[in-house]
Amino acid sequence: MKMMTVILLLCIMAVSPISCELTSLIIPLNDSDIPKEIKPLLKEGYRINFQGYEENLIEFICYDENSASQLLNEFLNSRGGYKIQEYTNFSYKGMDSYSFTSTWGKGYILKEKNRVYVFNSPSENMSNLKILLETKFGKTFPYHYLALLLIPIGLIFYKIIK
Repeated sequence: MKMMTVILLLCIMAVSPISCELTSLIIPLNDSDIPKEIKPLLKEGYRINFQGYEENLIEFICYDENSASQLLNEFLNSRGGYKIQEYTNFSYKGMDSYSFTSTWGKGYILKEKNRVYVFNSPSENMSNLKILLETKFGKTFPYHYLALLLIPIGLIFYKIIK
């Protein structure tokens, strides 16, 4: 019985996600950082720099969802001071999201409720952007490894019942 408990605890520790927060520096955007075309849509904005990454995140907080949708459209249509060369749909956790290429690198833009997030990589390192996306919003399916626990748990319950 003790051996099964030890095996169960080891299985739980092996599949539990290891969580760590990246050290980040949050800088409020100044009026000079925000193009005048999109200022009426914004309540506030932040640039978030992550330690050890040249990639960054710009978070725009809008007054409401309509303003956020309008800001997303302004961004994708290369208005409001941003020059997008091309963009494609990108699916991430059910949010309105796009992958883009611009004159200042590649990245992702996501809209969630009244917020618009712009992840940018000047070096076009998409794997680092994925790490930052997962850090901000969590993995797409973080608990699929828990299915592996069903076998040892089933065996333990079988031994207990028998």
